[in-house]
Amino acid sequence: MMIFGFTGDDFRRLIKITRIYRTVYFPVGFPVSDNIDQNINPAILSFSEDFFESIDEYWKVHFNDYCQDIQHLNDMSKNVIETRARKAISQTSGTDKPLLTASTYVSVMTYSGSEWIVSSPDGVASSKVH
Repeated sequence: MMIFGFTGDDFRRLIKITRIYRTVYFPVGFPVSDNIDQNINPAILSFSEDFFESIDEYWKVHFNDYCQDIQHLNDMSKNVIETRARKAISQTSGTDKPLLTASTYVSVMTYSGSEWIVSSPDGVASSKVH
């Protein structure tokens, strides 16, 4: 599963399930061989180009700079990413008791530098939570 955001409720709170933030992901299947051996023949995950294009297409509606942000994250050290993650969590609220009904819009939330990007219910724009 390629995780690319977290779920938020109608009140823009990150949804927690068993104390872990609930993620949004694209499922990807990989064939697994019987000869996988960690030392001799390790597993190598190979993603197709259209997989990333489908993620990019989704986010063009909600968060135009998503792929550029991921590239920027890939260039960061683990310590910088951890500091950024702590800052992101401190700037939002979370709930383990979301008010979910048939009319609830569960949004996709991702953090970009200094703000949360939240997908819209109509799928045509995003809003930012500072």
